[in-house]
Amino acid sequence: MKMKKLILFLAVIGLFTAKTIAQEEDDRNDKVESMKIAFITDKLNLTPTEAQTFWPVFNQFSDELKKIKAKQKENMLTYKAKTNPTDQDANKLITDQLASKQSELDLTKKYITDFKKVLPEKKVARLLMLEKEFKEELLQKLKNRQQKMQH
Repeated sequence: MKMKKLILFLAVIGLFTAKTIAQEEDDRNDKVESMKIAFITDKLNLTPTEAQTFWPVFNQFSDELKKIKAKQKENMLTYKAKTNPTDQDANKLITDQLASKQSELDLTKKYITDFKKVLPEKKVARLLMLEKEFKEELLQKLKNRQQKMQH
């Protein structure tokens, strides 16, 4: 009887811990997403009218891109989970990843057309560079935070 209670207790703790970790990850993702929105708004110098028409299109683009990236991640995790992947497994991963990259490119091309309908071309061109700039800035902030924690 004690063993059943112990197992139940551990299961409840495990579920609580998993839920807490997932919530922390969601909170962190929300914070990064907010930082990205502020970064893009600032760097593109959007007017109120531009922002009103741009953000719904950008959010739709982001949602579709997240699905593609989630599939890429799922493919990688599936491959990594195999203890002894075959050449066929490796080829499937390669094919799936290339297809995902193509989907990413096709999606970007589609949305570039949509962005040009709501922003001047100079701002659309700038938008293409901002993703990389945002990642670099985010990495730099993380490095700075780690250095502060070490001292």
